[in-house]
Amino acid sequence: MKETTLLIALTLSQLACAAETYVDGETFDGKTITRAPDDALEGESCAAQHGTATLVDYDGENPGSAGYNFELASQDPEFTRNRFDVLYEGNRFRVNLVVDDQSTIVDLGDVDLVDLPVDADIDDALHHADEHDAILAHLGHTYVVHRENYTGRLVAAFRVLGLDPGRQVRIEWVRSTSDRDMVLPENCL
Repeated sequence: MKETTLLIALTLSQLACAAETYVDGETFDGKTITRAPDDALEGESCAAQHGTATLVDYDGENPGSAGYNFELASQDPEFTRNRFDVLYEGNRFRVNLVVDDQSTIVDLGDVDLVDLPVDADIDDALHHADEHDAILAHLGHTYVVHRENYTGRLVAAFRVLGLDPGRQVRIEWVRSTSDRDMVLPENCL
């Protein structure tokens, strides 16, 4: 019952946030990373928008410790029903984890989450999905994930805070308030 209530609350708050588009004085062109005003997440917990996680190298046995679901802010395989947006395996971040998955991941290099560039070429990655479904993990790098599969669309970014290659990685993540572009919830960073 508790999990159902949390899922309903997250879904309702996402719908409220997705109903508006926030642009920082730039033309909305599909590639622009914008920042939401401080009241954009009113009523939604920052814990559902921003946090940290440790992913352990996937050994084929326990995807929960190797994966992360940004929409549900969880690694719990029962709560997420083994639906993860990113999986750490062999010192790579993998997306495209289910049959109909068209997700992409882009390495933006050494960029802080709060400094995500407004000109990040995220749109280009969507047109080359086969080149961006598994990408090498680098300490200090920030990655943007566009999830597009049967569970819906989502945009999130994460930065590698700690890395023991092939063993584990510690990330700081933020989920966009938009399902198409990176709209940062400034009041949660």
